[in-house]
Amino acid sequence: MLTTIMGAGVFSIGFFMLILGLMDLLSLGGLRFGLGERILLYAGGLFLCLLGYIMARRLPRAGVTDVPTSFPQSDFPQEPPDEKI
Repeated sequence: MLTTIMGAGVFSIGFFMLILGLMDLLSLGGLRFGLGERILLYAGGLFLCLLGYIMARRLPRAGVTDVPTSFPQSDFPQEPPDEKI
């Protein structure tokens, strides 16, 4: 649950960075970032969006039915082999 909330937060920050980069590209809001700052906004925003998505997605958990019910034959105790003289 905690990773889901943290992932949503990381995704939101990355999405906000992408929005800031787009606003600068369209010259909205009086933003004027340099080339390096713009590259960091886009690259960092994409990375954080991807990381946040990976953290926030819910994967199915392994249930009790996934545990094998029988053991292989090699796990059973075996009698020592007969010695031939």
